[in-house]
Amino acid sequence: MKIKKILPILLPPIIVLTINYTFIYIYSIWESFDVLMHTLGGIAITISVIQAKKVFKIQKETWWYHALTTIALVTLAATIWEFYEFIMDYIDLSRGIIFNRQPSVADTMDDYKNAILGSIATLAIYRNKKS
Repeated sequence: MKIKKILPILLPPIIVLTINYTFIYIYSIWESFDVLMHTLGGIAITISVIQAKKVFKIQKETWWYHALTTIALVTLAATIWEFYEFIMDYIDLSRGIIFNRQPSVADTMDDYKNAILGSIATLAIYRNKKS
């Protein structure tokens, strides 16, 4: 598969990850940056799923099936990310670094909510644009 076909699939999450790691210091001065980043993450994964379905010509599904599978993939990506944050907190604490990515279960649930809402908003815009 050519890079021209894969790039539109990979680019949105790469952009969000780049923003996240470029401005990681903002977390310590602006707590809402976490809300923004998880929402952008949900948007990026949704755009990637839409692009992947175009590239691989997956179009024989109902709108609701498309929306639910996309939201499920966003939730899976958010779960993987939350595990990453948990593991990084553990590694940092073992080194004596206190950078709490996972302050509470409520924060984790809020992260999920933001990713899913970003996905739903993107799907709504995509559906209205497509109609």
